[in-house]
Amino acid sequence: MSRMRVLLAVLLCALSVPAIAANRFILRPASGGNVNDVAGRHGLTVVAALDSTSTVYSVVASDMITPVSVIDDCSGDADITHIEQDQATVLPERASSALLNQSTTAILDQIRSHTLTTWFGQQVPQFYSTQPAASLIHLTNAQNDFGASGVGTVVAIIDTGIDPNHPLLSGSVVSGYDFTRNVAGIPNELADVSPAIAGVLTQSTTAILDQRNLAILNQSTTAILDQSTTAILDQSTTAILDHLPEAFGHGTMVAGVIHLAAPKAELMPLKAFAANGTGQLSDILRAIYFAIDHGASVINMSFSLDSSSDELVKAIGLAQNKNVIAVASTGNTGLGTVNFPAALQKVIGVASVDNAGNRSAFSSFGTGTWIAAPGEEVITAYPGGHYAAASGTSFSAPLITGGAALVKQFMPTANYSNVSAGLACNRHPSADMGYGVADLAQTLQWAAKGSGGGKH
Repeated sequence: MSRMRVLLAVLLCALSVPAIAANRFILRPASGGNVNDVAGRHGLTVVAALDSTSTVYSVVASDMITPVSVIDDCSGDADITHIEQDQATVLPERASSALLNQSTTAILDQIRSHTLTTWFGQQVPQFYSTQPAASLIHLTNAQNDFGASGVGTVVAIIDTGIDPNHPLLSGSVVSGYDFTRNVAGIPNELADVSPAIAGVLTQSTTAILDQRNLAILNQSTTAILDQSTTAILDQSTTAILDHLPEAFGHGTMVAGVIHLAAPKAELMPLKAFAANGTGQLSDILRAIYFAIDHGASVINMSFSLDSSSDELVKAIGLAQNKNVIAVASTGNTGLGTVNFPAALQKVIGVASVDNAGNRSAFSSFGTGTWIAAPGEEVITAYPGGHYAAASGTSFSAPLITGGAALVKQFMPTANYSNVSAGLACNRHPSADMGYGVADLAQTLQWAAKGSGGGKH
């Protein structure tokens, strides 16, 4: 990069506030049953199969029929194994203080005097590869001592898409699927905004905000920095950026954190959320089944649901049977209740700590939390070739997802039990944070020994 532009965006995006899709359901017909016939006699219309074997479907009912009536009507049908109401989810941004705290200021100071470094064959800003989050979980030791990079693993990212042209990520992205548009390929987040806005984000000559002039964009504190100038964005440019959708960049940011931990892993973007952060459980299920069918080793789920789902349990169970590791954020409620899917068995639930190892005030915790990782001001990629600092359990989870990919590098057939045990090794259980802060160097030492390997 000839000019380093840095976008600092403090986002709290992991928390979902589920609503109910009133007329949408998930239907599993009995084996051998004709789904159209079964649905038709209950006034349901089949939308799509959610898996490749056509055993579970998305269906809709008339808005004139109450959801309770639909489920009651179907419950006595021997040709229906299960029916449940679809859930609508949303990833709302959390408003952040307009004032820079000491931690943020330190990041900005570090960015201003940035240097590029060669890191796994890439030129990256040193503030990305050597950031505090990596140090706390001994990530650099894990990578250097064991040659750990995630090579040979595919990580599915169920989120808002990705910027496949970001210099940090472009060599790692593989084909995925856009379930919001039903289009195969790589769902590019920049396609979710107008060409004018995409142009502002990607042009190299944009005038940049310095840290003394913050713009509040989409209720999050955002500062855009350029290393060669402290010129201020004009009002028209700020107005354009102010129209970014609420969850724009979330998927790219999650991908950048996974890449930090597993720089040679392949990233499979599965878009189940629109740029405004809305999504459907049915699309999440489709994404899980797609990941299983297309060679994913690990699935990252930086979202949460208030309610469990029998079909979500089945999908996670199939992933477990196929040795696909499921990792999820615990949520951003700050309460001792972990959201789903992190609360499910066979899912590695990840809470957030600050860079000193203390539980983040926003992090959900308690039963269902397996491990913790840094989730405050984690420096990562942002669409348009930028970098960002992001906060939320959405960004602690992908550090563990990347760690799981490192384990899979050494133990390709490792299942949930193996990976979860590796993450827990040599840690002391906590009353509310599972096995405490992850130590990926210890985890990789365990994995290398288990695979018959050692230090490289």
